[in-house]
Amino acid sequence: MIRLSKSGVKTYEICPRKYRFIYVEKMSLDEGAEARRGKELHKKFEEFYNEIKKPEDIKDKKWEELRGDPDTNNFLNFVDYLYETLGNKEEVIPLAKEIKYYDPQLDVVGVIDVVYKAGDKYILLDYKTGKFDERYMSDYRFELAIYAYLWNKNNMEKITHWGVLFTKCGKLWVEEIKSASTTFALKKIEKVKQLIKQERFEPTFSVLCSYCPYIGLCVEESEKIGETNCAFLFKKTNGENYATTL
Repeated sequence: MIRLSKSGVKTYEICPRKYRFIYVEKMSLDEGAEARRGKELHKKFEEFYNEIKKPEDIKDKKWEELRGDPDTNNFLNFVDYLYETLGNKEEVIPLAKEIKYYDPQLDVVGVIDVVYKAGDKYILLDYKTGKFDERYMSDYRFELAIYAYLWNKNNMEKITHWGVLFTKCGKLWVEEIKSASTTFALKKIEKVKQLIKQERFEPTFSVLCSYCPYIGLCVEESEKIGETNCAFLFKKTNGENYATTL
């Protein structure tokens, strides 16, 4: 079985060899400060909602104590915005939060950050600590399509809208779901699964290599098998690895 997630698919697309290191050989290296930051914020947001029992609880002054960093400030501003704009205050409390689904048919797993009901709309939101970038719209839709697919397979209420709250800059992006994005996402998952079954783990050399925590392992493997079709030449200096263009 090849159980995939949106992270697994994205990792494979970036570099199949890196996917092999992480998901096949189970090598665990430092995930990086940004990834740790994201996990901490997701946990904080989940704890916040766990404390909310009725809409009025959102206005409790104790939540001001959480403020201090841009991500948390913008998250609380977003919740305040919902409270002030929703006609039915009960809807400020999420229909679901941090819920994990697994689809055995597609063999894909995903964790949905939050789902809101607003009137007759069901809105699936993902939290991101990075900044909004229009160049990555297809990536956003790919992730959201997987989450919407998993939700719809497990619930009577079907997602009508999806979006992302970019906590660092406070931008909220929401749109109606796109069936074409869902079809594309499912096809991409199947394609990646087939490549993994064929053990296609050729490395993808790019500028991203210099930021990869697995670069040392990759260099050693490339040297052993005599890879010469690299777009980048790897060197070692002072015990550190880096990439320079040929």
